[in-house]
Amino acid sequence: MSPSPPSLATPLKRRLFTRPSRQEGLELALLTGLAVLLNLQPLPLFYGIQVLLGSTLPILALLLWRTGWSVAMAAMASLVTLKLWGHPWAVIIFTAEMAWLALGLERLNRRGDHTDTGSVIPLSIGYWLLLGAPLVALFYGLILKIDATNILVTALKQSFNGVLNTTIAFVIYIATRAVQNRKGRGEGISLRGIIVGLVLLTSTVPTLILTMTSGYQLELAVQQWLLHSLVPEAIARPVLQGLTRFAARAGGVGTAGLAVLALTALALLLTIDRTLNQIWRVRRPRPLGQRLLVY
Repeated sequence: MSPSPPSLATPLKRRLFTRPSRQEGLELALLTGLAVLLNLQPLPLFYGIQVLLGSTLPILALLLWRTGWSVAMAAMASLVTLKLWGHPWAVIIFTAEMAWLALGLERLNRRGDHTDTGSVIPLSIGYWLLLGAPLVALFYGLILKIDATNILVTALKQSFNGVLNTTIAFVIYIATRAVQNRKGRGEGISLRGIIVGLVLLTSTVPTLILTMTSGYQLELAVQQWLLHSLVPEAIARPVLQGLTRFAARAGGVGTAGLAVLALTALALLLTIDRTLNQIWRVRRPRPLGQRLLVY
C-alpha cells in the first residue's frame, strides 16, 4: 500500500526545499515531464502569440506538496522556450515567478492563511505587476532591443499566461482536495476556495476559447484582404489555400493543452455540484446534462 500524501495543513516551511521521499520524487519527475510536454504543445492565439500551460503543473506541485522543488520543475519546463523563442530570458522570468509563489505562500502560511483560500491567485497577479512585467521590459527592451509596442504585447501576454496557469493549477488543486476528502484523507474544502475556483473557471475558460476562435478568424480575414488587394487573383488563390491549410494545422497544435483545460473545467464543475449536494443533503442528483447546462 502506498503511503498517504502529506497533510495539506502541514506548514509550508516544513516542506520547502526539503529532500522529497522516493515516491514524491517519482511523482515530481512525472509532473516535470508532463510540464515539458505541455510547453511543447502551446495554445496558439493569433499572429504568433502562444499560451504555454507547462507551469501549471509545478504550481500544482507547490500547492499539493508544499515543496520548493517546484522552482526547479518550472525552470526545467521553461527550457522549452529556448527552442520556441530563441533566448533564455523567458526561463528566468518563469523561474522567478515560481520562486515568488513559493516564498509568498510560505509567508502567508506563517500568518495562518491556508492554500485552499485562493491566495495563490493574488500572489501571481502581484508578481506580474511588480516584477514580471518590469523584467519583460528589461530583457526584451534593453537586451533584445524590441520596440515598445511589442514589449507591451509580450508583457500583457506573459502576465495573462502566468495568471491563467495559476488559476488552472488552483482549480485542479481544489478538485484534488475534494477527491481526497471523499476518501477520508483530506481535512475538508474551503467554501471560499470553491467559490474562487468557480468564478475563475467561468471567466477564464470561455475568454480563452473565444480569443482563440476570433484570433484565427481575424488572422485569416487580414491575410485574405491583403492578398486580394495586393496580389493578382491567379497567385492569390493557391496562396490562400496554403494559408488555410497551415492555419488548420496550427489550430491542432494546442489540442492537448485545450483538452487538459476542458477536462479540468469539467472536473471542477462536477466537484462543486457534488459538494453542494452534500451540504444540502441532496439524495438524488440531477442528470449530468442538466447540471452542465445550469452551470
